[in-house]
Amino acid sequence: MPALEEVRCCVCGEIAVEENSVPGVGRVCPECLMSGNFLGSSSTLRLSFVVERLLQISTTVQSLLADSIQDAEHQAQNQQFDLARSSFITIARKFMDDGRQLLAILVLSRALRLPGQAAEVYETLGEAAQSLDCRKEAIQYLKTASWLAIKSDNFQLGERVLALLEELVPADSWAKKARGQLDERQQNDAPTQSCHFCGRTALDAGPLISGEEAAVCGGCVKRLMSLDGDVH
Repeated sequence: MPALEEVRCCVCGEIAVEENSVPGVGRVCPECLMSGNFLGSSSTLRLSFVVERLLQISTTVQSLLADSIQDAEHQAQNQQFDLARSSFITIARKFMDDGRQLLAILVLSRALRLPGQAAEVYETLGEAAQSLDCRKEAIQYLKTASWLAIKSDNFQLGERVLALLEELVPADSWAKKARGQLDERQQNDAPTQSCHFCGRTALDAGPLISGEEAAVCGGCVKRLMSLDGDVH
């Protein structure tokens, strides 16, 4: 009998140990499947379509994912949602460092199901999609992250995500509007300076004369000058 023909990965050329067939791409080995190197701006596949089917395609992915998120899932079951979310993000970033971006996105998709603030999850999703050259998805993830960060007054995260967005789409009107909202909320949240002597703010007392440790209003300056003039 003739030897069976070896099936090779259409991405890296290595022997495909699993029969992982991606629609429109062909046979893909587990590592290339987890990396997502077959995606990008030239691909007709949607990132969400591939991620949804990742577990169905590869038993290797199933096993690796189950082992890696076991502790995070346990935290989620114990309703330690913030801790679980942080664990999922840490796991995802480790996969990204290892070049397994699609596996990272799969982990982050699990994190999105947890109750609570998801801005950092969307930020990490945006970074993973951007590294795969999935520009449309990256922009959408980052916009969602910035909106959630601004809404929750997480200014540091908002600044970080908007910087990524402005680099990706410098002329985007949505990003410009979000930048304006972030600046406005930061300004409104800034501590209001008041006169060290009477306690009134600039809104009540007029412009304040500020020093390194204190400020004084014009009215208190006049009163202090008057007191000084009465002292002999």
